[in-house]
Amino acid sequence: MKYFAYGSNMDINDLLQWCKTRKLSLSQFELTGTAYIEGFRLSFNHYSKERQGGVANIMPQHDPDNSDIRTYGLLFEIDNQTRDIIRKKEGYPQDYGEIELCVHLANGTTVKAMTYKVQKKMETVSEQKPTEYYLGLILSNARKNHFPQYYLSFLESFDRQVK
Repeated sequence: MKYFAYGSNMDINDLLQWCKTRKLSLSQFELTGTAYIEGFRLSFNHYSKERQGGVANIMPQHDPDNSDIRTYGLLFEIDNQTRDIIRKKEGYPQDYGEIELCVHLANGTTVKAMTYKVQKKMETVSEQKPTEYYLGLILSNARKNHFPQYYLSFLESFDRQVK
């Protein structure tokens, strides 16, 4: 199945470390490529006790003056066993729910994929500052996978916790 990651799950090393501490292993997690979804804006409106800061969420945005509202991420091919591990990591279904959406790849194709969105009751009214480490995971993968410059600037604009 296809899985769209837009937050820390883009970082395979962070995901593998999380699995290692819980004695879990991914059976299939194959990168398909850079991708984006339309009509959603990246937000940090969920506080994670484990991360000790804001964590990524996608919020639907409908702005008639801006038809180019996108969230970039990575598309992966995963199996059921890996999906179950990602569900556990995301706190599914209490913290994050699964949604299916259209994902656009760099080569122009569009596919259906699932991703995770924070449950409405778990969203905060204001942005929660992510830690430098957490936002760094997203930024380093965005750079490594050649996300557009305007999106890199958007990511860099988020306030971070200073520790």
